[in-house]
Formats: sequence, C-alpha cells, structure tokens
Amino acid sequence: MPREKKKVENQEIETVMKRLGQRLSEILAPGLAQGALEHAEQLARIAGVLYEAFEAVGLRCTVVGGSAIEVHAPGAYTTLDLDLIIETARGVHGDPRVRDVFSKLGFERDGMLWKLGELAVHTPGSYVWGPDEEVQVGDARFRVLKKEVLLRDRVVGFKWWKATGDGQ
Repeated sequence: MPREKKKVENQEIETVMKRLGQRLSEILAPGLAQGALEHAEQLARIAGVLYEAFEAVGLRCTVVGGSAIEVHAPGAYTTLDLDLIIETARGVHGDPRVRDVFSKLGFERDGMLWKLGELAVHTPGSYVWGPDEEVQVGDARFRVLKKEVLLRDRVVGFKWWKATGDGQ
C-alpha cells in the first residue's frame, strides 16, 4: 500500500508549485551538467525539487535505477534520465495528481517519460520493490532506493538476464 506524506492545502499548492518550478528552472538554466560529479549533484537537486512537489500533493516518490546508482556513487556512473517511482494506489499513469505536478512544473509527457528541456524523468511504476532511505545532498532532501538493493538487482540482471550494462 503506498505511503502518503503530508499534504499541502489546495490554495497553497499553486504557490508551492510556482516556487518549485522556479527552482527547477534555476537548476536547469545552464543545461544538463556534463561532468560526472556535477551531473550527480544536479540530479540530486532535481530529485529534491520533485520530492517536495509530490509530497505537497500527498504522494511519496523515490529515486531508483541508474539514477539511484548515480546518487550513491557520484562520478562512477552517469544516467541519461531520472528514474522515479511515484507511489500511488491508482498507478503512476492513472493518478491525476502525478500529471498535475509534472504539468505545473513545466514538464510535457512523452510516453513513459516526462520532459523538460534536456531533462527526462522516467516513471517506471508506482511501487518501490525494496527498502529506501531519505538522504540529504546539499540542500536537496529526497528518498532513494538503498544501495544494497541496487547492487542485488544489477548482479541478478547481469547473471540471469545477461544484461551486460548491469555488469558494468
């Protein structure tokens, strides 16, 4: 069952989304960072904005996949998108709050991706399949899948599914 966080009152949501949209614009103003460490820091800042936005409407989100690896091992791996599980009983694509948050922040839907300029956010589901933790990176606070779960998934993917990228 999805865990819901504190919800901001309706009249405050517009103000919160406007502020978060401005913060996101500032983070993305120079474009996506090219250096591995800078990219990891930028990704964490973006995750913090999205975490706060979804928390404001009562939803919990968690960074997973390659994005979580980049958070745990900055500089060792760089991902092309931000993988984000948004916990909702209606499913990530069926809950209007998900669409509303992304839209209010300036994103446009493109299949399973939400795009804002060069940034792509992948929303692969609405259930976190392992333990996660809340982290603080600079001024960004967000949830991320624990590194032990990520390592397990990559080893299984490499060994049993022959996913060579997981072996790297």
